[in-house]
Amino acid sequence: LGVACLCFSPVWTLAALVAGGAACAVLKRPEIGLLGILIATSSIVFEDRLPLIPVGVGSLHIPDVILLALLGLMGLRRVADWNFEIIRTPLDAPLLAFYGICVVSTFIGILRSSVTFNHAFRSIRVMTYYLTFFVVTNLVREERQLTFLWRGLSLVAAIVAAAMIVQFVLGESAPVLPGRVETLRTQGSRYAGIARVLPPGQSLVLVGFIVTSVTLVVGELRWTTVFKFLQWGLLALALVLTFNRSFWVAAILALLLLACLAKGRDRQRLIGWGLAAVFSATVILLPVLGRPQARLARLVGASFERLRSLAGPETYSGQESTFQWRNTEYEYALPAIASHPLVGLGLGARYRPWDPRLDWEESNG
Repeated sequence: LGVACLCFSPVWTLAALVAGGAACAVLKRPEIGLLGILIATSSIVFEDRLPLIPVGVGSLHIPDVILLALLGLMGLRRVADWNFEIIRTPLDAPLLAFYGICVVSTFIGILRSSVTFNHAFRSIRVMTYYLTFFVVTNLVREERQLTFLWRGLSLVAAIVAAAMIVQFVLGESAPVLPGRVETLRTQGSRYAGIARVLPPGQSLVLVGFIVTSVTLVVGELRWTTVFKFLQWGLLALALVLTFNRSFWVAAILALLLLACLAKGRDRQRLIGWGLAAVFSATVILLPVLGRPQARLARLVGASFERLRSLAGPETYSGQESTFQWRNTEYEYALPAIASHPLVGLGLGARYRPWDPRLDWEESNG
């Protein structure tokens, strides 16, 4: 350590120690590496503030290195251990074909100069994370590994949900989370003091809410179930704070599907937990709704208005509707797809001109 600190800075020496310890942990427990990727890319971490690792003409992020290490570990185990067999699933071929087309089309786009190398590299980097599917199927083979992975995922989801609630309390003027923190707007109406919170871990909150709902219904009742119910409430509140209507619809459809599939004792538990949720919400909201100007009361009103807008025709026909922006996007996208139906233009390619209805220029140009 002394020699390393003399030859290099103490910061780099500490980073090497941490990286070495993390590498040993990932080699022994690959699920730790998967959680590391999740925390770095889909939680409350500012990924753009993590140090970059220069490689040749570009650079890699820390989660990129973890993913490459896990994929390399699969190859090493296959070579070093003859008992290690690659697990094959029906999804392997479609997923590899999808990723292969992405890479080939982007490479062709670079050769045709329809996409720059930097844009292509960033896009391919994002798509490469689909390969974590193979890491899970081949390196997470034991029940204890899967249990650890789910508990870690559930803990990260709860932390993201708690941070979203803190951000809502602080408001958009004091952002503490990466992603979008903005004043809620619905159908041209602005809700002052109601922050819409969309961190990188928002999808994790949705997944955590759905899976926690299922485990409450199909799992055995224990004393720890009370904490799971509290976690479910935390995730539900964070899901509301996204004000993401597609998330809300997905969660409602998942609960309806769960109600259809539940039988016997599971259905009884579903009814019991549903009554507990309604009772808890009533106890909390009744005192609040008596004060219409209270922030929580305005949150409830804004949520119902946001949900009601799904059934309003103005949502799909108004000039300020995001659906109209999507229709404008389709006007450009569909002809581009039709002109290159097999492999496309390549990831990151410019397929439409500048359009002030969709694009804007930042103050820094």
